[in-house]
Amino acid sequence: MKIRLNKYLAQLGVASRRKVDELIEKKKVLINGSVARLGDKVDDSKDTIKIGRKSYAPSTSKKKLEYWMVYKPTGFVSSTSDPTGLQVVTSLVESDQRLYPVGRLDIDSEGMLILTNDGELTQRLTHPKNHVPKTYNVWVKGKLSRNGFDRIRRGLKMKSQRVSPAEIRVIEKYDGGAILEVILHQGMNRQIRRMMKAINLDVKRLTRVAVGSLTIGNLKSGEVRQLTLDEKQALLSKTIKDSDNLSE
Repeated sequence: MKIRLNKYLAQLGVASRRKVDELIEKKKVLINGSVARLGDKVDDSKDTIKIGRKSYAPSTSKKKLEYWMVYKPTGFVSSTSDPTGLQVVTSLVESDQRLYPVGRLDIDSEGMLILTNDGELTQRLTHPKNHVPKTYNVWVKGKLSRNGFDRIRRGLKMKSQRVSPAEIRVIEKYDGGAILEVILHQGMNRQIRRMMKAINLDVKRLTRVAVGSLTIGNLKSGEVRQLTLDEKQALLSKTIKDSDNLSE
């Protein structure tokens, strides 16, 4: 069965389709020894792809695709390795496959991350045009302000950059602060912390509880589980079911 070269390599987790196309344009991709061209298709049962010194033989395409939900604890980085010796989120999963986090959570944040070796799914969930919502519970200290909430809902400006509108509501108030629910449709670095600072609130704890309609459920800090068949199909089809209650 023939498949477009950029899609094939994205599924293997090599790079996004766009990055693969850039490599093809630079004549860095070979199909069975010949320079690949944009739009080329390959037969994953017999064609060999080479990028630089790395080859992708037909058997590579038969790798088992895995999909894991991880509750990332604070102190872990959203990466496969860290030169400074920090703990990485992929170390929480025991797998024979090389898994990658879909998106990121900063080191001080916790909650749901998806780990997978499905490059196509990663591209689908992280590409800005798809606007996959991410839901967070945020513990804050400070005085709540209707004007501050309205600024976030409209899309506030931070320095020279305007942030896309976000959803925000109070879940629970406590002495000196509150627990907020914030839903983002954009993925700027440390976005929620920067937004809260802009409206004079101090973030004490930040937990991602959902991606689309896929929720963390009863998973505890440091725990992992494989996605169910229904959850995988929902992610792959990008029609995540609300009935499941399914980088900041």
